[in-house]
Amino acid sequence: MVFEQAKWLQFNKDYETVFVRHHFSLSSKKKVVLRIIGLGFFKLWVNGKSVTKNLYNQLFTTYNRRDLSKGLFPTDADMKTRIYYNEYDITSYVNCGENLLAVSLGNGWYRNSDRYCEGDFSFSNSLRLVFEIEESGNICGVSDEKTLCAKTHIIKSTLYNGEVQDFAKEIKGWNKTLFNDMGWEKPEIISPIESPLYKCECPSDKIVKTYSPKCVLRTPEYAIYDCGRNLTGYLKFTCSKRQESIKVEYAEEWDGKDILSVYRDLDNFYQSQVGEYKNVNVGQICEPQFLWYGFRFAKVYGKIKNPQICVVNTGLKRKTKFRCSNDILNWYHEASLFSIENNIHMGIQMDCPHRERYGYTGDGQVACDAVLFNFDARTFYEKWIGDIADSQDARNGKVQNTAPYMGGSGGVGWGIAIVIIPWTLYKKYGDTTILTRYYSNMLAYLKYLQHFMKDGLILGDEDSRPKWLGDWSYPNKNKMLPVEFVSSYFFIKGNQIFKEVCKIVGVDYLSDMDSALTVCKERFIKEYFDESTGDFLQCDCAANAFALDVGFGDERTLTNLCLKYQEANCFDTGIFGTKLLLGILAKYGKHEIVYNLLASNQYPSFGWWKEQGATSLWEDWSGSFFTEETKVASSQNHMMFAAGQKYLFESVLGVRQENGTFIVSPNQISALKYVCGKICEHVDDYVEVSLKRNGKTALLFVKKGKRSKVILSINGLEKTLTKRCTKICLRVDDIGGLYVTKKETEE
Repeated sequence: MVFEQAKWLQFNKDYETVFVRHHFSLSSKKKVVLRIIGLGFFKLWVNGKSVTKNLYNQLFTTYNRRDLSKGLFPTDADMKTRIYYNEYDITSYVNCGENLLAVSLGNGWYRNSDRYCEGDFSFSNSLRLVFEIEESGNICGVSDEKTLCAKTHIIKSTLYNGEVQDFAKEIKGWNKTLFNDMGWEKPEIISPIESPLYKCECPSDKIVKTYSPKCVLRTPEYAIYDCGRNLTGYLKFTCSKRQESIKVEYAEEWDGKDILSVYRDLDNFYQSQVGEYKNVNVGQICEPQFLWYGFRFAKVYGKIKNPQICVVNTGLKRKTKFRCSNDILNWYHEASLFSIENNIHMGIQMDCPHRERYGYTGDGQVACDAVLFNFDARTFYEKWIGDIADSQDARNGKVQNTAPYMGGSGGVGWGIAIVIIPWTLYKKYGDTTILTRYYSNMLAYLKYLQHFMKDGLILGDEDSRPKWLGDWSYPNKNKMLPVEFVSSYFFIKGNQIFKEVCKIVGVDYLSDMDSALTVCKERFIKEYFDESTGDFLQCDCAANAFALDVGFGDERTLTNLCLKYQEANCFDTGIFGTKLLLGILAKYGKHEIVYNLLASNQYPSFGWWKEQGATSLWEDWSGSFFTEETKVASSQNHMMFAAGQKYLFESVLGVRQENGTFIVSPNQISALKYVCGKICEHVDDYVEVSLKRNGKTALLFVKKGKRSKVILSINGLEKTLTKRCTKICLRVDDIGGLYVTKKETEE
């Protein structure tokens, strides 16, 4: 068991941030391992050398129990807790004899001191630390009474409203071996936090790229820098003259003059992203220590040189490439991947990387499929689904809207993440243990929803705060699907998935759940299906797609869905409806409509966003609402609409994955001149496809990894490709069909 000999340390609550020093001795250095927990964020050095390239080094979890009555929507839910400890091999950093471990601690989420629009969800009013050092299986150093601490020059450390560093208070050389720490204080020894401890396997944040921004405006007082696109990270620079203060403002928008946007939240809570450096000497390098910003523009008050943008995210490995003759589709692919990268931090998938920074489960479940398709994100989701399960109320099965729980609104489309994310992981990797592990959580949540069934439909709890949501981010707030329609859809879909889960794990699906599912299905059809037209709710907001996805409707339901969006050539959907619409059209082979929707520049569409200058995906179809009068913006960096990005591959490129097999089934789209792309699961397991059309002929190239199974499927022809490289000549008929005209040849 870890930390058996170590003592938990708690630091003076008046210390905004903390420096920690601990001396330890080694008689040998065969294999030296450090295990550590630093709440909220920590950085560490051994003998003056930084041990890791990660920036913050403590994954966000429900660290310990706290008072949830201080939230905007108070709850007494019985939730679980957990803490991840980090383990480092420090053999190459240590010497035989005396050594020094140095740690700096910042607040992170653990001690939130400046954002209360959802309520006070801090875990503690003091920072905490525990560590142990092991050499060849023997504990040779632990956090204890000999550990020393001091207040740092970082006098403000917040995730939401920035960081302030006063270099007049800087303790130079504090993390070096020969530094004199006489006069440093001893922290308080406290009882261990009663939370399960797990070894960290999930990636943390790091600097993934640095580059120089463009100065777009310079005045005697300030300069404004443009990063070129929306990102997460910060500005690093060198002070060019002695100054009392250098202030940096970060924002997603700039009015072209002197104003950067800020955010407004509940109760007109205004939030700006700022950083300040006080008493700065010439040559001082300035950068924040315990936070990132979400921004494109940085406004610097003061004289600086060598500005560098440090892009910060988890650094998940990309698995896909896509390029075609349509610039909007190319933009959507890149903007989706950038938005995903911008919103995965510290072990959670966020709604946005600046304003809230919460793990909204609705955003998570709708985008999970796209993230796993495009990135190597398995360990990340295996960690985050644990957080979602921890947020479930042990007494009634309710799954919260954010995980770790930090308040926030949502509904069944959020809670159903406890079913959809494990199922998506299973479908992607074929590992049944994820289903076994979360079977009871799925069962408890679906049983919980039965309590909100009225006349066969799942209704929001009228007495609950916040009220349940249905879909989210509609373009027309006066035309939205009823909450009970969306809630009942997710109840039905969740139970359909859970039936399959029961078969896989070898458990009977309960008869009372089957009865409730039958009642809900019958009522759903009776309430929303129009026998005379075949539509559900006039097909508003892709209602027909919701119905078709759970097996309802008839031929007219699909026909009407296709006709509506073929004519509209734009979206009227929220985050769930957008994914379902594209998915149903792709499932039934309506790839030209999928293409036209994704390539449209009519409002509302992704192409319209591109024309407005977006470089990442927005929170709202209509944009950020940044005006000359209000100077207030909503987020331009949400990942939830990336859920439709995988259909660039399924419909436009014509490649999908089924049970570890790549299916290459090109779809001739009349407006498309060429398309190419790659999906790489492993260096030896990939498929690379290109299709180029020339009048009535087309040329298809397929390249595969030596371990890849690739099936070619074209208009009745189905064949397993055995060659590493294959060229196929195709004929295009008058209705856009593709046919093989020559036997494939090896390249």
